[in-house]
Amino acid sequence: MDVRHRRARWRRRPPGASCQPGIDNPIGNGGIHIFDIRDPSNIQYAQKQDGTKAIWISPAIVPAASFCTVHVIEHTPGEQRLLVAYYSQGVKVLDYFIDGNDRFQFRETASLVLLGANTWAVNAFKIVGNKDGTRTYYFIASDIQRGIDVFKWTGPTNPVGAAGASALATSEREPQTPLADLVLAAAAIILLPLAAWFGRRRRAVRRFGWSMSFRP
Repeated sequence: MDVRHRRARWRRRPPGASCQPGIDNPIGNGGIHIFDIRDPSNIQYAQKQDGTKAIWISPAIVPAASFCTVHVIEHTPGEQRLLVAYYSQGVKVLDYFIDGNDRFQFRETASLVLLGANTWAVNAFKIVGNKDGTRTYYFIASDIQRGIDVFKWTGPTNPVGAAGASALATSEREPQTPLADLVLAAAAIILLPLAAWFGRRRRAVRRFGWSMSFRP
């Protein structure tokens, strides 16, 4: 195969990987798909509570010609909660619920899309339980364009076994806590300059021939 042809082939974006705010893409490949694998010889889609395929696709926040897709997913311990790196659509906190018939429902609980986001992966490196029953999640995100973002979010837990009925009260296409975006963004605005300041301090200290480590 001609090398130029091969490169051109890989530059093509997969169908459904573009998005535009206000225009849903129900066929696109950018979401999360859940399968029933209890019978390995007959793997099928799991179902949502309305009987449709268990697929979650977030509504677009910013327009994207490509990479409007989910990349890395992390499951938080002890919860029915996924942390989603969504390339151009930033970071999502996605809760899921399973009813007595093993049917799923999804709720986008929080979302953060920073300027120029192209989020590759996100990890909750620290989770703290609070006295009021909420949890505070400290995130570090690897972004192709931005570099490293560090931020936090505090919200209610979604423990294993949480009833699916609580998800039905809220549209799965809209975040339950829209103010969470502001909390995440504010934390990022505060923490990122601090990280840059610490980096400059380290470089300045090393320039004079001795070292110092900074601990949280």
